[in-house]
Amino acid sequence: MKFSKKITVLAICVTSYYIQLQPVIAQTDNIPLSTVEKCKLHYDQLYGADYNLINGIKYLNLYPFSKGHPFLDDDKFYKGNLMINNELYQGVEIKYDIHNQQVILQYHHFSGSLDRIILIKEFINEFEINGKLFRQYSFPGTNPRFYQVVTHGEIYCLYYWTKELKLSGNSSDNLYKYMPEKKESYLVINQQPFLFRGRISFLKLLPEAIREEIKQFMKSNKIRLISANEYQIQQLLLYCNELIRSK
Repeated sequence: MKFSKKITVLAICVTSYYIQLQPVIAQTDNIPLSTVEKCKLHYDQLYGADYNLINGIKYLNLYPFSKGHPFLDDDKFYKGNLMINNELYQGVEIKYDIHNQQVILQYHHFSGSLDRIILIKEFINEFEINGKLFRQYSFPGTNPRFYQVVTHGEIYCLYYWTKELKLSGNSSDNLYKYMPEKKESYLVINQQPFLFRGRISFLKLLPEAIREEIKQFMKSNKIRLISANEYQIQQLLLYCNELIRSK
């Protein structure tokens, strides 16, 4: 069906539902499902969902008998947000495969079945899952990758999450096993990422004039970069940026 015909059908659908609901609207303001939502559901069942979102390849687990899983956090779908081709989709069901660096979308096909697809990485601007915001960056000299955005500012911090798949090394049924998730920490300075692991490598990335003050701040707030949580990193970078602006 041509696009113009689809629009005509959708318009007829909206008009039809509106006429049917007029007596109800006159009686109450509390309508469980809006007219537009009902029409969208009916429209999706007839013609399929938004193919800016439903655009990818079918997801298959290539190692179904491995020990562990390739996903960030738990092996389940989270209600999250996606921005694809600069269009925001809220409340979608997603997983983040950090072994293959892929975002998996679960959705209801218009036929009624439940489908899972690997979204096209190049189309994804950013996504939010389990309280973590990820954005795709393409820094000079590196391929595009998803990084967790930990802080903002002139100097900001990003995490890059990975998980290795290895031979299990025993005679059990699990031939392969996924190792615990790991993260690499980066400071982005002048749009260039720099890896840091501990206090020494972190301080070397900062202007020499503020290093001693940063060291004292970390000491007084008991911040150990190897084990620091996101809140501590956010407070540390907030202080760093304040010092940089004041110098």
